[in-house]
Amino acid sequence: MEIGQKVIIKDTNSIWDGKEGIVEEILDNGKCTVFVDFIPEERKRVRQDFNVDNLSYEDYNIVEELTPLKEEPIRRNDMADIIKEIDWNGHHYTFTEKVKHTGTKTHDILTMEDENGNSWTGETTWINRPWHRFDLEEAFVEIVSKAFGPKAQELILKINKDAHSVENAIDTFFSQFKEEDIQANEVTKYDDSEEARKQALAKYLEVNPELIESNGDNEFSYDGATYKVLTDSEADYEAEEAIRGYWEDVGLDGIGGYLHDWILENAIDEDSLEDIVRDDITNDIYDWLSDEEVVDNCIEEGIVSEDEVHDEDGNIKDDVDIDDLREQLSEYRFNQVDSYAEYLRDAGFGDEYFVDFIDDDLVIDALKDDADVNGSGRGQELAYYDGEEIELDGNLFAYRID
Repeated sequence: MEIGQKVIIKDTNSIWDGKEGIVEEILDNGKCTVFVDFIPEERKRVRQDFNVDNLSYEDYNIVEELTPLKEEPIRRNDMADIIKEIDWNGHHYTFTEKVKHTGTKTHDILTMEDENGNSWTGETTWINRPWHRFDLEEAFVEIVSKAFGPKAQELILKINKDAHSVENAIDTFFSQFKEEDIQANEVTKYDDSEEARKQALAKYLEVNPELIESNGDNEFSYDGATYKVLTDSEADYEAEEAIRGYWEDVGLDGIGGYLHDWILENAIDEDSLEDIVRDDITNDIYDWLSDEEVVDNCIEEGIVSEDEVHDEDGNIKDDVDIDDLREQLSEYRFNQVDSYAEYLRDAGFGDEYFVDFIDDDLVIDALKDDADVNGSGRGQELAYYDGEEIELDGNLFAYRID
């Protein structure tokens, strides 16, 4: 195998199975990076790493020498790439994208950082899909909401309908969003500097601020105890990340009680089951229904009339396209399915089948709600020492971590 060689992908577990691509780089780990759906004149495609064993290339020739695209750097697991830089209203924002793989899940993480080091993060997650930047615009919505408030969120939701890419969404948003829209949110601005955090903690502890040592990363020590002092939004984010990490570590087996059953019943990623349900319906119709049964079912469902398919003797007319009727019947029955998960359960698929199709975000929300209901809240995730959240002055919160 050589760089620039055309390959065909052989991986039935990938949506790229059977697709052609071009080898851009041969890696040391038995994989190579491939341009999938390569279009030379447009140079538009998705980069994806594949096992060399899953590529067929012996019958394919070198098609051209490739020049890596500057605007689409190869993305490696857990490495952030700068995808956009924007100057707006005296601020400089840098957008980076990082792809993280955990088991069958792919996390596409978008971060916006300003010139002062303040950052906001949004994320989209998929199950059993290679990375191809679906819906990264949704991550930008999350960032906009955190950084600029509800007015900005309202604008970006409108923009995303026609954005087609996160880069376009970023450009359009900053060309339309105005400083006065931030002011219209009427959000109180709090001092979140290191000194303000130290002062607030000192006031709570009733000690001289000079006795409190700053450890960096919003951590402060006094008299053998260490506290993390966060703003409200920072605490929300870090608590959610802690819950996400816990879920990724323990999985469904680590969740007991009613939440275990709730997840299996309510937190299934329906979109990931769509093709499975469609295939199951189609296979049933093609494998188990005779021509006459297909015709009868189509009549019963109102897809065709009796006169369209039967002659005077009740036989199927010669010009009736049975394969077309099978396709129509498959599509009709698929469109009647309200819940893909319920369909598969009714078809005999047990709970264990759905473990790989759990929607992480729904689980995270459920775990957060459970913490709120039982009163532990963010303290349970952030205050390692005692699980308590301490409300300070200035919209700040402290968590004792040792």
